Amino acid sequence: MSLGTCIFDFCVAEKVRRLWEGPVSPADLDAIELGLRALLIYENITPSMSVTAWESPRLHWEANEFIDVEAAERRHLFDHDMLDNVVVDSEIKHYAAPISPEQSNFLTKYVVQELNRMIPSVLPDKTAPESEFAALLDKWYSAHSRFGPGLGFDGEPRKKMITRDQFLQESFHSMLRTGVEAHALYFVKCHSHGYGIVSCKPIAQICYEHIFARWPMHLFNKLSADFQKEARLLLSPGFSFPIPPVTLLVLSRAYSRGQIPGTLLDLRDEFKKGRKELWELLSKLWRTTNFGEQLKIQRALENAANSIFAAAFPETINSLSVALDFAQLTPDGIASGMNKLLDYDTPNRQVKAISFAAKLSKQLRIHLKNQTDVLKRHLTRSELVSFGKF
Repeated sequence: MSLGTCIFDFCVAEKVRRLWEGPVSPADLDAIELGLRALLIYENITPSMSVTAWESPRLHWEANEFIDVEAAERRHLFDHDMLDNVVVDSEIKHYAAPISPEQSNFLTKYVVQELNRMIPSVLPDKTAPESEFAALLDKWYSAHSRFGPGLGFDGEPRKKMITRDQFLQESFHSMLRTGVEAHALYFVKCHSHGYGIVSCKPIAQICYEHIFARWPMHLFNKLSADFQKEARLLLSPGFSFPIPPVTLLVLSRAYSRGQIPGTLLDLRDEFKKGRKELWELLSKLWRTTNFGEQLKIQRALENAANSIFAAAFPETINSLSVALDFAQLTPDGIASGMNKLLDYDTPNRQVKAISFAAKLSKQLRIHLKNQTDVLKRHLTRSELVSFGKF
């Protein structure tokens, strides 16, 4: 198993890099947040071996070396030129894992089936040239990344006017040079071998929902929901898009746009101890033979995940109510006061059980700045327009 290592897709790397190189838009935020979370929580990063559909399957191991993210900026983690030498072998023998051909085939076919189910909703219900429908699907499948890979349409100019349904029934499969099975198989086999997958492509989203293990990225889900609910209410007039929590944390700590890569690496280094302890706990969760022990770890993780935001930004306790309870000098009054104090402290106690969660909660409490001020500090005037500020 390769626990603690993630396959970092270039569609995510490309958008993370926009934080300091620009231009960045609201459409990039989900991928940026995903990439920043991965850089905090995974021990090692290795670039995805993306495949372009027109290339014969082969594998270049020298371009897929493991990267020490502490030196990510120096080692060019986000160097797009690596794509020139990184393709996927449909066999992926290097990632041979304890997964039977039957299981692999079933999971791969399931992913492809779900993808095909999603495709009609991507295309507008209108009459258009075949090539227009193909271009729309390519952009969607590659997560609007300049570096693909797309669906591998033949690229010939096809000006025949057809409806969406005609395209899906008559043209879609005939225009493909290859299916998506190789990409699905790559994700499935890498995951079965213990790798995390960090990708914003639709095929990865299907895997997240139906196949991939929930941890460690599940640690951020409740935080994200709680944060977005409050952040949306705090937006000043003119701004329409709240910034996700980890993205806002990085931007809040960086004094200038040029300092963002260094800030990110500093932040990652500060999480080193908590990250190591978290992966030791996850290893125990997945490998212990005792169900009760697994459940105990799972509950500790879930409780910590659910308490990160509440521990960072606790509601004010009603001190008068607590004081009046104790002032009664009765067993019921004292018990009521104690319960209120314990309830108030519950989020802190729960995050402290998982040091990574406790560290994240503390960082958010100390460093988060006003979203509007942060955006104005880092973004250009034209970028601010895309966020709604005119």
